[in-house]
Amino acid sequence: RQHTHAMSHKGFTSHVSTVALGLGDNIVCVVSAGNNTRDVLIATSDTVFVQDRTGALTRRIHWDTDGKESTSRFSEITCIAPYGNSIIVVSSLDHAIWMITAANKLVVLLGNEDDSGSINGHPRLSRFNLPNTILVDEPNGVFFVSDTRNNCIRRVCVDRDPEKSIVSTICTIERPRSMAWLSQTNNNFVVTGSDSCLHKIDITESGVAVVSTISLVDREGRSMGVPVSVAVDGAGSIIVVFENKHHIACFKYVEGARAYMVRIIAGWFVCLSVCWFVCLVCCLFGVLSVWCV
Repeated sequence: RQHTHAMSHKGFTSHVSTVALGLGDNIVCVVSAGNNTRDVLIATSDTVFVQDRTGALTRRIHWDTDGKESTSRFSEITCIAPYGNSIIVVSSLDHAIWMITAANKLVVLLGNEDDSGSINGHPRLSRFNLPNTILVDEPNGVFFVSDTRNNCIRRVCVDRDPEKSIVSTICTIERPRSMAWLSQTNNNFVVTGSDSCLHKIDITESGVAVVSTISLVDREGRSMGVPVSVAVDGAGSIIVVFENKHHIACFKYVEGARAYMVRIIAGWFVCLSVCWFVCLVCCLFGVLSVWCV
């Protein structure tokens, strides 16, 4: 709750649990483990955990420079995602994207550890500069990566033959960070940037990215501020974290240029509303007490 960083919604409807990781570190990402399981992937800044539906931690993944599961190797994890039986980890300060296989083998999937840059082409030769989020389109063998300091969205076409996989830039957005599928069926997603709107990206059948903006406004049509993290729930509502305003809001998107706020989910606004309600009840109680006397 203090310094909300990232979030994801992927079909969780009834079970929420709190995990004490015992690391003195912030949780930065929580996602479904996929593969029709109810396991949950949890990431701190340098470690990945797997939690089952009872709340028990079943797997703890952190690495040293020899690839042995002991001390940390990841530097500033910003996103995790399931991919088949593997786990993809975006390690932003490493400028690299890793894959942890089902056999616990750690391999560099994209970029090169501690070597930033802006290079497309073969995945092993590609370079990123503070990658933040990865979206996985597993049926089509495609990844989308927000490359923050390169101010662009990168697409990775994955082939069964690794030598035929390729990285390309599909569009430019200033300081892209968090991403979420708006509709994976329609092949479009939303991205946060450095401004006070969301960027909607539609991928056409020919593979071209069409970029538009979605204004985030309150009930009076006023801007809500700069979003830092975004998720989309099963009903199509857009959930947005506004870090500087310390709250999380839910928006209903109507096809067009705006998303209208439905409610504040958490943050100072909710607390303030509760306080006002309590004060009002107390005042009414006081007035009734005086009137009865």
